[in-house]
Amino acid sequence: MHIEVVPNRTSRPTILLREGWREEGRVRKRTLANLTHWPAHQVDALRHVLKGEALDTLRHRAGTDVKAVTMYGFSVRREATGWISEVVLDV
Repeated sequence: MHIEVVPNRTSRPTILLREGWREEGRVRKRTLANLTHWPAHQVDALRHVLKGEALDTLRHRAGTDVKAVTMYGFSVRREATGWISEVVLDV
């Protein structure tokens, strides 16, 4: 998973949470969430977590509490590099 910033001509850039994979030699991408409405500090915190950096509460301040983990879009699968899981959080 990664965060992608998509520029727009007449408005602010769109910030998307995406996953990517290879299929038949081609790169495929799927958008998991639109993060455009998130404050910049939350996007930065998620970006660091996705890169494998430990969450440091002194550097990454919390902004929104997670209300629930949903079953929508939940999956666990094994790939050549290990196990991959996906969850959707209700904030």
